[in-house]
Amino acid sequence: MTVALLSFSSLAGCASATNGSSQKLFIYSNPEAADCKIYQGGLLKEQFKTPHYVKLQRSREQDLILNCAKSGYQLFAKSWDPDLTAAYMGNTGGFLVSLVSLSAFIPASGIFAGGAAYDQAHQSAYGYPKDIEVEFRPLKKGSPEEALPENFQKPSDVKAPSTPL
Repeated sequence: MTVALLSFSSLAGCASATNGSSQKLFIYSNPEAADCKIYQGGLLKEQFKTPHYVKLQRSREQDLILNCAKSGYQLFAKSWDPDLTAAYMGNTGGFLVSLVSLSAFIPASGIFAGGAAYDQAHQSAYGYPKDIEVEFRPLKKGSPEEALPENFQKPSDVKAPSTPL
């Protein structure tokens, strides 16, 4: 039982231990060399060309917005809300399993609950997609080029492509 409790105690704050407070994202496009800007919570974090790795602080409140432009293609704009990570879900799952099991591991439920609370407080429970593919749509013939905007564009701000009737 001591070994089991020690094993479970190593999982407390599991997302903090495995994820840390920052996250690395890989952003790529086809065709490559797209001009991109990434925003977190409305603030510009980095401007770059694809493919590129970006390191961002994890956050439970700050959405992520990516704008990319490439000659001959429509402006790409996409946003993501932070999601709970698998490591955090392991804490909460372990907590529930230990409560339901009614076995010798019931004392471990406090460890999982404490780990989940720690992860929430340190925002390591949250994350964004690890790999982001920029999916460009070709511009219609005669359409003007779309440059990378000075300020972020939410997906709802970008004009939808017109479809012929």
